[in-house]
Amino acid sequence: MRGPRSVAAILLALASLAVGVLPAHAQKSTLPEYVTKPTLQPSGIVGQLQLAIQEEKRALAGYEVSGPADDITDYHQAASNAYVLIRAAREGMLEMKGNKKVKNPNFFDPMLDIALQKVTAAWNRSRGPVDRLSSAVKREDYLEQSRVQLSQTITMLEELLLIFP
Repeated sequence: MRGPRSVAAILLALASLAVGVLPAHAQKSTLPEYVTKPTLQPSGIVGQLQLAIQEEKRALAGYEVSGPADDITDYHQAASNAYVLIRAAREGMLEMKGNKKVKNPNFFDPMLDIALQKVTAAWNRSRGPVDRLSSAVKREDYLEQSRVQLSQTITMLEELLLIFP
């Protein structure tokens, strides 16, 4: 017979398993869904990256003129939109690489691998301004860190567009 502890442990494990499979909530985006869906078309991925640069620049321009007491909702949304676009472009690139591997298991495209590294770095960097708004960081520190990260993300994306597709 199982003791009450083992029954409780099993129930806890089942409950955590059920909670663990819930869908994750995506970043809120004000962009049309067709723009934020991953695509295998290089021209579509380039379009997503170009739009992400525009959104990052809009966020950066707003953060540069904003003070600690200013409303930055629109600029934060631009940063969120850029994050969503970068994520979609990255997913499209990963699918593109996977499809090529399926067709030819020996497939190797070093430029696609470099592009994936760059888009992943930009994706990770773009997350800071999106996630840190609600953290315990002082607003002026958040704005300064976000300005740096937005500038770095823009640079990474512009470099990426030089080599992709």
